[in-house]
Amino acid sequence: MTKVDKPEFLLAAEEEAKRRGTTWQQVLADDLEAARAAGYPGPECLLPAEIERYFADGFLADVRMEHTADCTACSSLLESAAPEPAEIQRILAEVRARRRSPATTGGRGQTRGSTSEHRTARWSALLGVIVVLFGYVARRLWRLLGRQPRPAPEAEPESVPERSLGRV
Repeated sequence: MTKVDKPEFLLAAEEEAKRRGTTWQQVLADDLEAARAAGYPGPECLLPAEIERYFADGFLADVRMEHTADCTACSSLLESAAPEPAEIQRILAEVRARRRSPATTGGRGQTRGSTSEHRTARWSALLGVIVVLFGYVARRLWRLLGRQPRPAPEAEPESVPERSLGRV
């Protein structure tokens, strides 16, 4: 397998193995043992569906926000799950380039439909890409930790106050 074909985690494990003077298999075994000993995720830890909802809606129930203040792992997970501004710009540039392709211009040098329709479609597509990417990362994280995800929680009661996205 060439360096280009290898997954990033394997490349990182090989680099760490060189630094430690051991094998990449031993590095991965050490990391797995450390993850198991950490006790994460605990029974109160955030579920992937809650994190997706947090970035889609911008809200998380107060009791769940309090947990992230006490749980370093959940707090770090929320921070790392936030979309990177550079990645958002890359996706927007790709969408803009696609919008101007001959297939969408109808040969007139402009796109079909109104500007507001295009703006809505771009943001919807961007949000969809972000949600799909986050779901992929969350599933990989669960598999890496060797744990099966818990089922999504039941709908929360309406009376639970929520906290804004800006108060992480």
